[in-house]
Amino acid sequence: MKVLDTSVLVHGPDRSFDDAAVVHEVVEEVESRGARRALRLADPRVLSPQSSSIERVRRQASELNYNFSEADKASAALALDRSAQLVSDDKPLLSMCDRLGVDAQGYTVSRANRR
Repeated sequence: MKVLDTSVLVHGPDRSFDDAAVVHEVVEEVESRGARRALRLADPRVLSPQSSSIERVRRQASELNYNFSEADKASAALALDRSAQLVSDDKPLLSMCDRLGVDAQGYTVSRANRR
């Protein structure tokens, strides 16, 4: 499973993702027409992380002293719950995932590798 962060939708995926998921907070953050179109194209399931994972992510975020959005924290927590890969172009979020032991991939990097 791939957990998509808002940044993936803002950059507009040019394809659908197999077994993609987002958290409700990401759906709420999507505002532009292009990002809403990207959300439809990605066709993710909307899932919720466990509260214990959210707490673990919040502790890690606090240690990093960075103002992560609720969508960022929930996305990392869902990836942690599901042993999934988080896809994002948010470097602080990717760094936090690394500290949590969550597999994370930069989206524009993965797009460049496919060309």
